Amino acid sequence: MHATHALPRVFDTHSRDYSWVIATRKEIDMIYAVFKARVTDPAALATYREQAGAALARHGGKVEAATPAASALDGTPDIPDVAAVLSFPDAAAARAWIDDPTLADLHALRRSAGKTEILLLG
Repeated sequence: MHATHALPRVFDTHSRDYSWVIATRKEIDMIYAVFKARVTDPAALATYREQAGAALARHGGKVEAATPAASALDGTPDIPDVAAVLSFPDAAAARAWIDDPTLADLHALRRSAGKTEILLLG
């Protein structure tokens, strides 16, 4: 016996209202960055974490996911001690965050925690 489910029509050929496409596009129109760190100074990283969220938020950024236990899904990558996925409204916001002169000391603190990398996806 198979269950039958009514599926919503995604494209209504009788309607010209495509506002949902614009709304959906705005919801997913983000840019992401991947942060990786090989930590040599856990205290510096802990101090950085206390301030990082507010600094990201000043530029519309946030931490989407973070883990101290990343694992390889495929291949043999260099596994970091800490990894995070960051999101920003756009690439300009991400660059404004990293280039913000008022955050220079905070970025220096992050870098002092060990070997860190941030890869912008887009």
